[in-house]
Amino acid sequence: MTQQHTPGPWRVRTGMSRPEGPAVFAPITMVAGDTMLVKVADCDISSSLPSDQREANARLIAAAPELLAVCQTIAGWPHKDGETIIVDQARAASAKASPSRSAG
Repeated sequence: MTQQHTPGPWRVRTGMSRPEGPAVFAPITMVAGDTMLVKVADCDISSSLPSDQREANARLIAAAPELLAVCQTIAGWPHKDGETIIVDQARAASAKASPSRSAG
C-alpha cells in the first residue's frame, strides 16, 4: 500500500507548550534538510469533550502510523482456516486507512 499520510513518528504536545489543548505534530524534513513540526491533528479546547478525553484522543491519533504498520504486517500473515479472526480484523483496520475507502 502506498503511504499517503504524513509519515510518523507523531507526537502529542500538551500543557504549557499547548495551553489551547493537546495537538498531534509530526517532524517533516524540508528540501533544504531543515526539520519543522507540522500539526497533524488538533484536540483543542474548542471541543466539548473533557480535557482528559481530549488528551487520550490525541495519544491515540499519535499512535496511528505505528498501529497501521502493525495491522498491515498482521494482515499479510499466512493463516489456516479457523485462524482468521485477527488477520481479518487487521485487514479491516488497514482498509479503513486506505485512500481507496470512501468517506462516511
